[in-house]
Amino acid sequence: QVGEASTARDLKSQSAYPTAVSILCGHVVLLSLEHVAVLLGFCLGCILMSLELFVVSSPESHTLFLIGWIQLCNVVVLVRFEDIDIVQQLQRECSALASEKSHVQERHARMRDFWSKLQQLTDLWLYRTIPRLNLYSEIHGSVGGMPPEECVQALGHANEVLEAFEQKLPRLQAWRNGGELPDTLKKQFRDAVNKVCRERGLDRVLLSL
Repeated sequence: QVGEASTARDLKSQSAYPTAVSILCGHVVLLSLEHVAVLLGFCLGCILMSLELFVVSSPESHTLFLIGWIQLCNVVVLVRFEDIDIVQQLQRECSALASEKSHVQERHARMRDFWSKLQQLTDLWLYRTIPRLNLYSEIHGSVGGMPPEECVQALGHANEVLEAFEQKLPRLQAWRNGGELPDTLKKQFRDAVNKVCRERGLDRVLLSL
């Protein structure tokens, strides 16, 4: 994250370049921050050289040689700076692409994990939840159609049978994709519960369970 933030700051700082600066009757094109730094170094070298030649009474030869050598290096860099700047731009673009690639891979991993969990929940919902909801709906409809004096007794019996039925079911993790239960057993359970739902009458439904 630190490297990505640094790359983002570099890209933002370079977004204002190239830019043209008017000087007297002409203008100078500044390609990047590094270009500005080299130009400032060259100007500073010219000032130091002028001070050594025209202000200092007895300039030292090795100081003049050192300043001259630095100025020569600055001139070479400035002459070839456009080519150097292209290389720097390519390096920044490569860094940006590498950062974007990392983000894409991270998003891909998150999406893959999300769809894997969704597939697990799909199997759980398809083979365990929906058949049981259909069963409860069938029992609820049968109990609701009874006379009030029979409804309470039938509801208590239905709750006992359903509680025993639920306790026999495998744990939730076993129903997920890749869990302990194979797909064949999941489908058999779904088909068996759907068959029970087609029975006529509450007694036959509870007896089938």
